[in-house]
Amino acid sequence: MPWLAIPATEGSAAIKNNLANTLQITGIPTIIVLDAKTGNYITDKAREEVMASSSSSDGDAKAKGLNLVETWKKIESVPIEEAAAKRAESVPKRSMLMSLVMHIAKNPIWIFGLIYIYKRFMKYAQTAGEDTPDMIENDGNVNNGQEF
Repeated sequence: MPWLAIPATEGSAAIKNNLANTLQITGIPTIIVLDAKTGNYITDKAREEVMASSSSSDGDAKAKGLNLVETWKKIESVPIEEAAAKRAESVPKRSMLMSLVMHIAKNPIWIFGLIYIYKRFMKYAQTAGEDTPDMIENDGNVNNGQEF
């Protein structure tokens, strides 16, 4: 990969998770440009910019890539916490229903759990209305005439 990236060493997963949570990264692939010297945030639009510069047909991808890097170098970097706060303000608020749907989509085990609960409930609902043989024989009296 021609980009500087977080190395795939022990402890890098914690760094990646911290960055993803701080910057609210929800999609893959995502390219976030950080200043290598300070660790400050530069842009989160890098993926779109890279795709746009590489999609043109004139064949000078290397020059466009270098121009793109120079453009990023000219952008004033800000601390990650400040960038995260600005991103949080710019992201539209989701309704509670949409948040629930997104949570279930990210954690598909919930779908299996909901299906299981639904099937158990339907089985219970079907048997709840049926009379058991003991109730029919004893005229609806479940304790078979025994006093407690």
